[in-house]
Amino acid sequence: MPAVLYETDEFTIRAIADTIRLRADLGGSSSDVSEIYRRQDGALVERQESVREFRFRLVGQRIEITFPCPPNANCLPPPHLILKPSPGGLMVPAARPRFYARVEYEP
Repeated sequence: MPAVLYETDEFTIRAIADTIRLRADLGGSSSDVSEIYRRQDGALVERQESVREFRFRLVGQRIEITFPCPPNANCLPPPHLILKPSPGGLMVPAARPRFYARVEYEP
């Protein structure tokens, strides 16, 4: 980190932080910080921070994460994120792969 998430003709979006917290009660949270820069002059346009709570389950060597679906929303069926152990951390083998080098466990 930081890492470029994507770019458009006008903006560059950079991930500044991305954190997963797992608790013993099979709950957890995902928090991230990203920044949007104007490509023309490199000026910071906006900083975004978000935290999302989730539930997870262990299936073999996988951690399957399910984010809550708001009432009356049309959500995709779970799991919404899958984590797999890899040397030194957890890997998200998705269209946009991510690697968590340090995972915080809350008892």
